[in-house]
Amino acid sequence: MQKAELIIIFFLSFLLLVFSFYPLYYRDKITPDNREYVGTTYFTADYSGYVSSIEQGIKGRLLHIDKYTTEKLPATLLYYPYLLAGLTASFLGLNSLVAYQLLRLTLAVFYLLSVYWLIFIIFPGSKKSDLLKRICAFGLSLFSSSFVVVDRGILAVPKLSLMQAETQVVNRFVIQPHFLLGNIALVLGLIFLIKYLEKPRFWYLILSSLVVFLTVVFRPSHVLLFLLVVILYFAFSRSRKLLIFLAVNSLFALPGLLYLFLLKNNFPQLPYFQYDSSVMSGFGFWDWILLQGPVFLTALPIIFLKPKKEERLLICFIIVNLILIFIVPELVKLNPLRYLQTPIFMVLSVLATSVIFRYLKNFYYVLSAVLIILVISFFSAWLDFRHELNLYRDAFYIWPPKTYASALKFLDKNTKPDDVVLTSSSLANLVPMISGNTVFWGHTNETLNYDQKWQQVTAFYKGQMDANEESKFVKNNGIKYIMYADEEKSLGSFNYANLKKIYSNKDVDIYQTINNDKSL
Repeated sequence: MQKAELIIIFFLSFLLLVFSFYPLYYRDKITPDNREYVGTTYFTADYSGYVSSIEQGIKGRLLHIDKYTTEKLPATLLYYPYLLAGLTASFLGLNSLVAYQLLRLTLAVFYLLSVYWLIFIIFPGSKKSDLLKRICAFGLSLFSSSFVVVDRGILAVPKLSLMQAETQVVNRFVIQPHFLLGNIALVLGLIFLIKYLEKPRFWYLILSSLVVFLTVVFRPSHVLLFLLVVILYFAFSRSRKLLIFLAVNSLFALPGLLYLFLLKNNFPQLPYFQYDSSVMSGFGFWDWILLQGPVFLTALPIIFLKPKKEERLLICFIIVNLILIFIVPELVKLNPLRYLQTPIFMVLSVLATSVIFRYLKNFYYVLSAVLIILVISFFSAWLDFRHELNLYRDAFYIWPPKTYASALKFLDKNTKPDDVVLTSSSLANLVPMISGNTVFWGHTNETLNYDQKWQQVTAFYKGQMDANEESKFVKNNGIKYIMYADEEKSLGSFNYANLKKIYSNKDVDIYQTINNDKSL
């Protein structure tokens, strides 16, 4: 790699990371003086779950437990990347909110390096044209975006854009950490496969198998996609080396798949498996093309240009992706969303670069083609960026009052992680990720008997339970602390005898159940 190439790659990566993390800085900057920003970017309820998992790691847990329900459920390995991040954060003295953002940044850098490594393998060499190919493919991977559409007279991004953050320039390299890990695993899998086919060394096989083994538990869709790509590639090449590669990688995937199979009917994994087996309709192939943008149309002629073996592998990647999105869901219950969340933008960018450099020999023609793609992409990238800045404006669960944050920090310092807290609505998602406690009710997917428990929550705060009912409710569910803030006050008032106020500020009161534990 030449020095000029290194500088350009660094500059492009830095530019993308600044663009991607600016919404985080912006939200923090516009935080009102009486509020505290908790770092949420999107998928707020899910975000609290991820940060809660990091908080569990900070508190020393090695296996993940559900913090949004009081039933004794088995601990699992499903969120182990977040637990490891929490253990690291504990060693470095970081809180869970900072650790989550640092995890995104760290994985974004690793993802960028992985993408460039794959591009370097596909376009090797030290000639000027090789350098230009790598820079072009990398630049398109970072900044190509979807077409814009006209919706009720105004420019908008395609309707699928919000479901496939990978097409959004502002999000594709900084999405949720386990999404990033899944995409990194796919890129590394392709790298080790190409390397193994060039020189069938044992350690390439072991590295790819290790990636599959570590990924399958939290991102099985990406492992399935990778193995199917290998199968399709084998169907075209009939290589004995590919058969060995497929067999070993499949063997390493089996323990994780068996583990997931055993968990699929258990809570809290059940709602997520049900979601993954649901059928998402309302979009077609044309919507998908609009989503991929100009790089798809630019890459399309590759099928007529006698693609190289690495390019055939990438074509197989696209074919399998499309089969899993449009054909398989018609045959079996499968949510195609997981296969919209892949690094296909990078695959299309590499193939588009191949087409551009094969058809256009003149440097200025090449530059013009790349600029046209980027100009077309700019409009949707800008719309996505603006949407990201305005998302959830003034939402309580992104900017809770400082009085709420103070109450949660009190719980963090003065209670045990397994102590159960009763609260309602927005606070219920904030408790597990800031104080690390378990909540009786709080998450639509992770609270067992969600609706039934909500009825109990409202009955408690309205004071509708008699002394015996309240005592049983508190004791049977192990509730030790009661939060009473604005949303709880809107439900009603109560006057139960076995509660002792242990904390109070102008917005939040915290009570302790006297018969459940010793007073603080």
